[in-house]
Amino acid sequence: MTDPVTSYAVAKVAETLVGRFSKSVIQRWSKYPVERFLASFLSVVETARQTGDPTILAEEFERIVHSELHSEALFDAYRRV
Repeated sequence: MTDPVTSYAVAKVAETLVGRFSKSVIQRWSKYPVERFLASFLSVVETARQTGDPTILAEEFERIVHSELHSEALFDAYRRV
């Protein structure tokens, strides 16, 4: 049986590691696909603006809402606002 001080110390170390892992790995890489998606979408918006062709934007939006991955990224971006 371990003593209470050792148990407490191990729990604190584990808590710190979980926090660092969450911040350094999970949060970092969860944002990456969203950031790539938004950069790509903004590029399409800029192309539509430059060409004056609104169908480009409408077609891209349709592609997004029918894609599981892209609609999820859009929802994540929405949630952060």
